[in-house]
Amino acid sequence: MGCFNVWLKRRLPEQLAALRRLELWCHEYPKSPLRLLSGLKHVRVYCICDGLCPLDPGRGKAIKENLEGIWGNSDLEIQIAHG
Repeated sequence: MGCFNVWLKRRLPEQLAALRRLELWCHEYPKSPLRLLSGLKHVRVYCICDGLCPLDPGRGKAIKENLEGIWGNSDLEIQIAHG
């Protein structure tokens, strides 16, 4: 279990609902736990290959499509940062 998942499990439901902004690295990107964060308004995923993830130019696009699928047509702003 990754650090992010451990952190999520230690939050109260009220704390999870209060989160509005999230930034994480693509190699830490969890799919299903993000569903718990219903109050998110902005997600930034840093897709910078540091040897922990495959060098794949389509990875950022796939992550963005997955995030859009989680929340549908909400007002969530999704940003993929490449470096």
